[in-house]
Formats: sequence, structure tokens, C-alpha cells
Amino acid sequence: MQAVSVTEFTTYLARYMEIVRRGGEVVVLDEAEKPIARLTPPRTDQYADPGPSAAPLSAGRKGSAPDGGRRVAKAAPTSSTGDADLDRLIALGVVNPGRFDAPTIHERPPLKLRVGLLDALLEDREDRF
Repeated sequence: MQAVSVTEFTTYLARYMEIVRRGGEVVVLDEAEKPIARLTPPRTDQYADPGPSAAPLSAGRKGSAPDGGRRVAKAAPTSSTGDADLDRLIALGVVNPGRFDAPTIHERPPLKLRVGLLDALLEDREDRF
């Protein structure tokens, strides 16, 4: 496993993708050196050959995926959104469905900050004025 900062990861993306492609694992750390993402190769049983009738995810985008985007999950999606394309992307792991019901997010109380946002912004910028 290799741990890297977001800046280093984005700068050397191809290098870290090659590490994952060869079976390695890369953990991306934020500024506080806390893990925010983990890249691992997909499980070998996760994808099946879709056959000639399945439309590739990258239809019309030449060279966007090494295998032409022709991946189909073996298992049916665990949740149905009523949109076949979205369900397919969820099943492939390309899209993660939200964890919260959108209307309930807005009902949460606002964060209580120790400092007013405007005061913190002005303090941060005072050396530039």
C-alpha cells in the first residue's frame, strides 16, 4: 500500500494508476494526512463479458477505457432508481447512490462555528490589503 497526498496523486495520476493496475493499493490523504480515498483493483469476479449486444459505457468516446467500456456487473443492482442507465452505472460501481434523502439534508441544523465566517475570512486576507 502506498499513501500519497492529493496534490501528488493528481500530478502523477498515471503512475499511481499503473500501481493499481498491477494489483497494488493507493491511499490518497488530505492536508491533515487523513485518508480520503483508497484505490484498489476491481475484484476479478466483479465484471463479466457483456457480449455483443451490450452498449459500452464510453460509446462514442474513442479510447476512453482500455477495454472499450464493455463491463457489466454480474449481480443486479441493490437499489432501483427507475432509470435503467443509472441502475447500470450503480451496479458497475461507477456511480454511488446518495446515502441521505435529499429533503432531510436541508432539515439539519446549521453547523455552530466558534468564529464568524466573515471574521475568519477577513483575518485570513488582512495581509493582502
